[in-house]
Amino acid sequence: MLDRIKKALVESFVGVIIVGGLFVSGITSCVSGIAAPLANWLTESIQRAKNPVGYPAQPPQFLYQLFFREWITSALILLVAFLLLRWLYIEPAAEPSDASQEQEPGESA
Repeated sequence: MLDRIKKALVESFVGVIIVGGLFVSGITSCVSGIAAPLANWLTESIQRAKNPVGYPAQPPQFLYQLFFREWITSALILLVAFLLLRWLYIEPAAEPSDASQEQEPGESA
């Protein structure tokens, strides 16, 4: 049954679209993991500089939770994309049946 699904995904190019979409989503999540906390930190720094009265004396905090959440999400999405790419399009390498029968050229027994 999995072979029929694999064949249908490969022949109809739906698999390529899904894998591409997952890679795009993973890369976007990775960039968002850097950009969103940095933008929040910069915005808070600018607001504190303009109006220091309404804020406590401590410096603005970088949101590590948002950073790590986005990067973990990105890693999981990219892992799924890679596994799907490997299952659909990368054939496993053929292993030699018996290592003692296959010798390097130039070696003599």
